[in-house]
Amino acid sequence: TYDSSQVRNSLSPPPVFHSKDCIAQGTDNLGEKEDKSSTEIVEKTLTVSDYDAGAIIGSKGTTINNIVEETGVKISVRELSSVRFGGEGRLVKLWGEKAGVDKALRMMKEITQK
Repeated sequence: TYDSSQVRNSLSPPPVFHSKDCIAQGTDNLGEKEDKSSTEIVEKTLTVSDYDAGAIIGSKGTTINNIVEETGVKISVRELSSVRFGGEGRLVKLWGEKAGVDKALRMMKEITQK
């Protein structure tokens, strides 16, 4: 028989990323370490206005999806907790390879300065 409690208990929460703990340690086929600057995983969090969040997301999510596709980063946009942050604006979190995160931040800056 089907027991839903087994399914619920088998799911684990998503991993938590800490930039200081998420440096990929790889080697190429010669046994030498990879250049850390290209594989370092970083996380950036910023606060933007609701208006800027709308511009970053774009109509039906097209703008944010283009940023994700072009840079390879993961992006989440969440409302700020009204108790903790005063309720104004959005929290934007980006994580991925450092070069991709830097590029995504530049793209977002260009979008919000229009």
